[in-house]
Amino acid sequence: MSLPTTSTIPADVSRRALSIARMIDRLGPGSYTINLRRPENSSERWTIEILQPVTVVQKRDVFDKAQEESLNG
Repeated sequence: MSLPTTSTIPADVSRRALSIARMIDRLGPGSYTINLRRPENSSERWTIEILQPVTVVQKRDVFDKAQEESLNG
């Protein structure tokens, strides 16, 4: 998917919004989480964080032998 040319972008789309759209458009296939911080003061920079979740393969609780014995008791 490519973005429209400059001549077809509505006048009410800000440069910041267009910049974010370009970043997203350049991402590879997959699932992402996007965190955007838009400050109250319009002169401050926006912060965008793009995260790609990692799949957890294993999750275990590890006990030492004494803890395990007390649990199995």
